[in-house]
Amino acid sequence: HAKYMITVANPQKVGTKGAYVAYEVRSQCTGGSGDAYTVVRRYSDFLWLHDELQRHNPSLVIPPMPEKALTGKFSP
Repeated sequence: HAKYMITVANPQKVGTKGAYVAYEVRSQCTGGSGDAYTVVRRYSDFLWLHDELQRHNPSLVIPPMPEKALTGKFSP
């Protein structure tokens, strides 16, 4: 069976006016082809995924999302 490893790292500020933080999401298959892909996603994308997982899997316990930072989100 193929296994997947997902990592979220490298938060980067994008833009100036209406700036947001984007994260690198890397997925790698540790069996079979070993292909790896990297995409960039925002907090709102993770929130959407969280909501969809809860909606389609009501019997699963899905950990809560971390709170969205209202201040200091561009500080290291």
